[in-house]
Amino acid sequence: MNDWYTMNAMAQEHRDDMLRYALTERMLRQAFREGNAHRSLRCRALCGVGRQLAALGARLQEAYGSTAEAPALRPTHPGPA
Repeated sequence: MNDWYTMNAMAQEHRDDMLRYALTERMLRQAFREGNAHRSLRCRALCGVGRQLAALGARLQEAYGSTAEAPALRPTHPGPA
């Protein structure tokens, strides 16, 4: 039956659905923003570590030269067979 009460109940149900949807979207956006804030802090920390490592590498190259030999990854003497 399409009387006023039925139409009003359907409209109220639609409004309730839309409010639930909006609340869900708002909560998702808030969680995404908070997640980005943590990533931003992590990114800044990693950038700082990267700069420090680059500066250390530059100092090591100044002290030992850029042609310094890297340590061997394998032992120089053969092990027991």
